[in-house]
Amino acid sequence: MAERDGITALKWCLFVGNMFLWLFGIGVLVFAMWLIFDSGNADAPEKLDQNIQNLSKDLGYYYGAVYILIGAGVILLFVGVIGWLGALRESVCMLTGYSIILGIIFLCHILSAALCYSYRLTIQQAISESIQEVVQEKYGDVSSYYRETQIIDYIQRRFNCCGGVEYEDWASSKWKDRPEYVIDEVVPASCCFGSGGLEVICPTYSAILGGKNPYLHQTGCGTKIKRRIADYIVGITAGGFSVGALELLAVVLSIVMVKKLQQEDNKIY
Repeated sequence: MAERDGITALKWCLFVGNMFLWLFGIGVLVFAMWLIFDSGNADAPEKLDQNIQNLSKDLGYYYGAVYILIGAGVILLFVGVIGWLGALRESVCMLTGYSIILGIIFLCHILSAALCYSYRLTIQQAISESIQEVVQEKYGDVSSYYRETQIIDYIQRRFNCCGGVEYEDWASSKWKDRPEYVIDEVVPASCCFGSGGLEVICPTYSAILGGKNPYLHQTGCGTKIKRRIADYIVGITAGGFSVGALELLAVVLSIVMVKKLQQEDNKIY
């Protein structure tokens, strides 16, 4: 009788725990999908993350971690149903399969979190260097780097930033050396608040105020993007380890329940 009560308690613990795991998995899946498809602005010419990816080929670790989260999250939704049915029916076969598959998903979630966290500095540095390279070498040459020019303009407007490390990067850029920009102390129009993209330049200093242009974005885009990616990485890491902890608990409960059911069957026969 006591053993049957223990199995019943395990069954409902696994059922309730699996429900929370399923809901948590949906949350992580939605978050991972948002990381991929977030555009940040309905008027953006491209999705933000795709733009950044085009600037840097070293973001494979970041996107790899996100895709692992998505894949594991989708599988988790189906496996959760198996866990519910296995617990309610007290099926050794279903619970065994559930624990094995869930164990694999657990490893995937931990892998994605560890991968993203381990390469966080590499990812951030790659982004910063890529933006700096485009600012210094490619921006404004629409015949060869039209896409890169669009991306930098979009990022500067989207994040209210200017340049790679700082707005003064434009002073030493190839864009500034072009013959049509003979005025000193100017940056692209996308560096200024409220620029509609029609202006050719944006003055670094205000002749009227005799000081720095108050409408000029002061922070470099590399810094802004690194902060954004850092927030993403924290979310991926926290989500991966949190779901992993719940999955590990569910695996342990299912294994214990399988052992209890097998012991009960042996006593019957």
